[in-house]
Parts: sequence; structure tokens; C-alpha cells
Amino acid sequence: MTAIDLSNGESWLWQFPPGTGKNEPDLRALYGTPVVSKGTVFLGGYDGVIYALDLKDGSLKWMGATNGHIVGGPAVGDDTVYIGSSDRCLYAFATDSGEPRWGEPFCTGSKVWSTPVVEGGTVYVASMDKKVYAVDAATGEPRWSQPFVADAALTSTPVVVDGKLYVGALSKRFYALDAATGELEWSFNGDDWIWNRAAVADGVVYVGNLGGHVYALDAGSGEMRWQEPFEAVGEIRGATALVGETLVVADKEGNIYGLNAAGGSQEWVAQVGSGVLADLLEAEGKVYVSAKNGDVLIVNPSDGSISLLGAAQ
Repeated sequence: MTAIDLSNGESWLWQFPPGTGKNEPDLRALYGTPVVSKGTVFLGGYDGVIYALDLKDGSLKWMGATNGHIVGGPAVGDDTVYIGSSDRCLYAFATDSGEPRWGEPFCTGSKVWSTPVVEGGTVYVASMDKKVYAVDAATGEPRWSQPFVADAALTSTPVVVDGKLYVGALSKRFYALDAATGELEWSFNGDDWIWNRAAVADGVVYVGNLGGHVYALDAGSGEMRWQEPFEAVGEIRGATALVGETLVVADKEGNIYGLNAAGGSQEWVAQVGSGVLADLLEAEGKVYVSAKNGDVLIVNPSDGSISLLGAAQ
């Protein structure tokens, strides 16, 4: 993991592990998106450990172990950080010390590869056991009378907006649930697996799938807002980024698209030379892209122009 100073676009502040000595942790891989909260960076490694780093210099504050590979990212709520593991469980750690918050982790029926979501004192987590769970953030006890059962394994990160939870499955199905009860409000049948986190804004849900299609759905009914889905060249794995009236989408073939959010028409397309699997990040009107080859790029959503922020060192 590398920290970059966005104020000048060139300064690499630190990297973790630093690669300067013995007995450094071996993350093996980093799949989930890190989270920053109150001067601390939280990230989960494929080695099954959650790390808390000082934002200023990348020094290690504490580590918390799980019993399986970590694929999803962490989520922070108040003074607790939550993370799922391939050991099928959801963990809660104190943000300042790494001490476990619950007596035991909350366990599902299969691997947890998605990133949990914290909203209103509840942690929502999707599992490979085809279920979505709602857990009390303070105690780790279930909030719903029973989990929601989908038609396939769930790896995408849920999104909670205005009392609804939106999540896609490794099938053609996308779901909207009542966040308070877990009851199904509507579902949409697409044409391929859904891996990425949806974007929700102004009553519209935008979601892509591994078939390369992007759908715009009415948040209340699940009906299509565009006349037809947008079709990319490659699979869409990472989350899209909505900037103003432009929806920025990246595919596995390295194509970056700017779509008119209202109608779905393509406004521009650019090529970054390497596939994109990671979520897109919007900050101060720009979109940041992490490519498979290690390059970090800045995309101007108004015209698709691209500049290199940095490359893996």
C-alpha cells in the first residue's frame, strides 16, 4: 500500500510495508479498499490480518488477526472498525487499540468477501452463503429476525440509502431490501454476475456486471431508467463514480467511459493501458483510477483526459 500527496500529485509519502528491514508483515495481497478515520488508515491483508497505520508516516499502530484471508475492505463506525474474513466471520475491533469489541465474532455460513457497511448503529454484511445479515454494531447480535436469502453467493458491498439496502449477487439478480427488516422490496434481473458496489444518487441506482453492462434503475421500483443498458468492452468489477451529471465506469480491459447519467449515452472513452478491477475514487471533482499494472491515474470526468499520478515503486 502506498500513500500519495494529492496536493502536488507527485509526492509518495510512504508505503506499507516499508521494505526496509526484517520481520515486516507480508500482506500477500490487498484487495479491499482501505479506510481513513481520525488519523488512522485501516486495511485488510490477504494474510488474514487487519492493520491500523498512522496516516502521517504509515507506521504500524496495531494488528488484529482473523482466521482466514481478507478480501473485502474495512468499515468504521464511531470508535469501532469492522471487517469480514474468509473464515466466514465478521470482526469488530476498537479503532484506538485493536481490542475485540464483541465477545465472539459474528459468523455466517460461508466466506465473507464483501465490505461491511455501518449505518445507524447496524452493520450490514453480505456472505458467500447467499445471505445478507444485519448486526447490532455494539453487541454483534442479529438485528433482523432472519437474514435475507438471495439466489446466489454475495460478494458485492451493500449500499444503504434512505432506509433501503441495495446489493447484487453472483447471478443476474440485483436486490433492494428494507434496511430495517431485511424484507425484499424489489429485484432486478440482468444478464450476468454482479460483483461491484452500486452507486445511488437522486433516486437512481447505477450498477455494472461481469457482462460489461451498466444499468440505471429506479431506486423505488427497480424499473430501468435508461432505454437500454450501456455496454462496455470488458467486465465491470469495480464501483463506478458519479461526478455531477457524468457516470465514470472502468472495465477489465482498461477502458474508462464517461456516460451521461440521465440517459446512459457515452460522452467519451479513454484507454489506460491496463485493466481496472478496483473501485473508482471521486475526490474534489476528479476520479482516481488504480490499474492492474500499479499505475494511479487521474481522470477528468468532463472530457476523459487522463494524467498519471504515479506508478508502483
